[in-house]
Amino acid sequence: MKKTDLTGKEKKELEDILLKSKKELLGLKMDNALGKLKNPHAISAKRREFARILTKIRTEELTK
Repeated sequence: MKKTDLTGKEKKELEDILLKSKKELLGLKMDNALGKLKNPHAISAKRREFARILTKIRTEELTK
């Protein structure tokens, strides 16, 4: 998910996306631990996505 995908979304929508992203990250970590993960880069990409969402939420809080 790109930064532009997050613009214009409400806080509730961002929190829903954040929860979904967190679950996906946990799934990737579990797959990696079990040796099922074919693309280990997916973990770092998902972690960056998670951070982008958190940053967007925090930015919205500070600007209001």
